[in-house]
Amino acid sequence: MEPSWMNWFGLKKMKTSCLVALLLVAVPLIAFSQTMGTRTVTIKIDGPAVIGFFPPVKQLGDNNPDDGVIEVTGQLSDALDNTGECLKKSGITAQVSLETASTLVVKENGAARRIVLPKSWAKAAGVYLFKPGAPARVIYVEKDPSSLITKLPQTAAEYFPAPGVWKRQAHPLTTEPGN
Repeated sequence: MEPSWMNWFGLKKMKTSCLVALLLVAVPLIAFSQTMGTRTVTIKIDGPAVIGFFPPVKQLGDNNPDDGVIEVTGQLSDALDNTGECLKKSGITAQVSLETASTLVVKENGAARRIVLPKSWAKAAGVYLFKPGAPARVIYVEKDPSSLITKLPQTAAEYFPAPGVWKRQAHPLTTEPGN
């Protein structure tokens, strides 16, 4: 039989271990929830729209240059600019923007619908394509944000019917018209 002080010590040690384990799980979750904010953005669809999205982050780049946020948003912004220019050259006027949001409220013809954006990193950033009267199309950044620089214009060319100049710009090495 153990002395009573050993039983007390063992119980105290177990309580301390549980507390340490709880802290090891809780602290990163609290830190992540404070880094990621919530923000709702309203988008009015009255014509073609190319809306990039990125999760709200309270501390961007300057405070933590290794977080990659500036790089990802820069590449996303470049893809949006490139797509906006291609649309403009093909005669399509589109609303193009990059929104830092956790929720999009899309208003069209007096109706509103809510899109809660994914929180998992693989789908936390991307682009929605909207046009009146049609289902939206979404493209997620997934692994490599630079892939949107070619993928977004190609997808937009399919989604927004445009003259052949559109596709030629998406594939500059092609010599056949309209490809």
